[in-house]
Amino acid sequence: MTDQKNTTNGERLEYSVREVFTDFLENNGRQHYRIPDYQRGYKWTPENATKLLDDVDKFRATLDETGNEGKFYCLQNITLCEALGEAGEKVYNVVDGQQRLTTLVVILSYLGEKDMVDGKLEYAIRTETHRFINDQILSRNIFSKEPEIKRKDQYYLYAVSQAVRDWFAGKSPEEKEAFTEVLLNNVELIVNTPEGEEERTFANLNGAKVPLDGADLIRAILMTHAAKERYHGEATDSQINELRVRMGMEIDQMGAVWGNDEFSAFFSQMIPEGTAKQAAEAGFNTKSFPLNLLYILFYEKCRTQLPEEKQPKAFSFDFFEYGVDLDGKPGNDNWELYAELRKFHLEMQDWFADRAVYHYLGYLFFQHKGQTKFSDVYREWEQTGSKEAFRNSLRRRIVAALAEAYSPKSEREKTEAGLNDYEILRKMCEEIADTKQDWYDNRVLLAHNLVLLDVIAATTNASKTISRLPAAFFTVNKEDIEHIGCQTPNDNDINDRGKWEEYVRAFKENDEKKGKEVEKKWKAVNEDPTSPKWKKFVGELNQAGLNSIGNLALLNLSVNRGYRNASYSQKRRDILYNFYEGKFIRTHTLQVFAKVKTDNPDMSRWTFADIKANASHIAETIRKWVDETGEKKEETKDKKQND
Repeated sequence: MTDQKNTTNGERLEYSVREVFTDFLENNGRQHYRIPDYQRGYKWTPENATKLLDDVDKFRATLDETGNEGKFYCLQNITLCEALGEAGEKVYNVVDGQQRLTTLVVILSYLGEKDMVDGKLEYAIRTETHRFINDQILSRNIFSKEPEIKRKDQYYLYAVSQAVRDWFAGKSPEEKEAFTEVLLNNVELIVNTPEGEEERTFANLNGAKVPLDGADLIRAILMTHAAKERYHGEATDSQINELRVRMGMEIDQMGAVWGNDEFSAFFSQMIPEGTAKQAAEAGFNTKSFPLNLLYILFYEKCRTQLPEEKQPKAFSFDFFEYGVDLDGKPGNDNWELYAELRKFHLEMQDWFADRAVYHYLGYLFFQHKGQTKFSDVYREWEQTGSKEAFRNSLRRRIVAALAEAYSPKSEREKTEAGLNDYEILRKMCEEIADTKQDWYDNRVLLAHNLVLLDVIAATTNASKTISRLPAAFFTVNKEDIEHIGCQTPNDNDINDRGKWEEYVRAFKENDEKKGKEVEKKWKAVNEDPTSPKWKKFVGELNQAGLNSIGNLALLNLSVNRGYRNASYSQKRRDILYNFYEGKFIRTHTLQVFAKVKTDNPDMSRWTFADIKANASHIAETIRKWVDETGEKKEETKDKKQND
């Protein structure tokens, strides 16, 4: 073949099946491929062989539609190391890929290409297996009668041979000839010849069970297929190679972006668990190759855009094998894949860079992943028409998800409440402001609301001084739920008469009837703060609003674990110290301990009045944000009607 398939350093990357068994060996001064003694026996099943034949035939059908200029099917990779044979001849030891090479020998023998593969594959110490291949497969005897089978790998070879024979049964000589031509000339293997000790190479490949990661395979496909399609067959080898070099650099640049820890942590949460599992099984390692996150998310957004009959059932390398056809035009699917991937990559960068989009998406995928599908969100991105409209649509999604978490639709249907999402969240805000409500044990909904406060703070007009929420802190996995005023007062708190006097005063302002009862008890025990009655009275006062959302905050585990029943003033000093030392403290938590929203200048105490003021502030903040979201929804609705 005259087409030179290059990597970014100019070395040959892929070889056709014909070349693998002829020119590649001859040009490198090698006699044959040798299966070394450390390799396991042949173990491909009839299903493995049938899938290979089906895939090649499917590829052949695409050539009938678009022509075969520059098209090839990649049979993935083989890894070879230079070695010497038994007679001192130069050979290639097959470190990885013996199953593919042996299966090709079986198929080509059936198709009458014995001369091409004869003597090209040697099983080093399995002399009986080597003899079996020569006497039964190359001779084609195995396709007409059952041989004597003595070893396990001979059984597998026989079973695969029968599967090959059965697959071609009923096909005309012309069909077999056409298939042979495609197999020899348009089916290719990535040939990997790494430097270094052969045993170490084998251990590295087989220890990880992924000789080449999915990212490597897609890179190879893009740089070989797509580059030629870009010029529609009207470019010189030099132009194609220049494009491949540029594409290699662009792919590396994309890899650097996805390799950023915050970037990858953020987008990895958007991958459905089922797809993540399928990708791992297909050899797409997102830890070692974060660029795979781009490919997996691209699959998620594309699969629902395809006609139903073409939608893949599961994530695999096959999805990328022939490119993607989103424009309905033949002959450019591989270049279309590259162009769409590049566009999609830039869009994801745009999402990450936009403060509001970043926080709304982070909240949805980390707090409400079960209700949020990436493909649906991306479809909204394409349909909304502007960044501002997309932001508003994300806000509406948050309202719907939070309303569902607070009052599931199944429960609403039972009660026939008839409230919409906005009315439901206004009701929730009333409960937030009520200090009698216990939020400590409702940790999921508590987290939804406390994280939302940080999202709101980070996306307001005055948010330039507020840090972006790190990806890890869209959840509470690394945090404790901390009582701002401790559950059990310590000695200093118990003896702080001024604090409990404020509690009594707040009780009177909050509930006149109960306030009078509390004031009466206060007068009775106030004369002797050392008596058991005093401690009991303090304990009763301390229960007021204890588990209210106004007395709860999320705090980094590394900051929180040593507090126990420390006083508010001590917690405040430590939290501010940790903040100035660079540890992440949530915006809402920091505001609580700085008393930004309680209008109480006394920084030494946290009382019931502070709890009530904080609960009211939380309720008002969320209610206002929800109402603004509803107003934006109506504005959008009116605009569409006017348009």
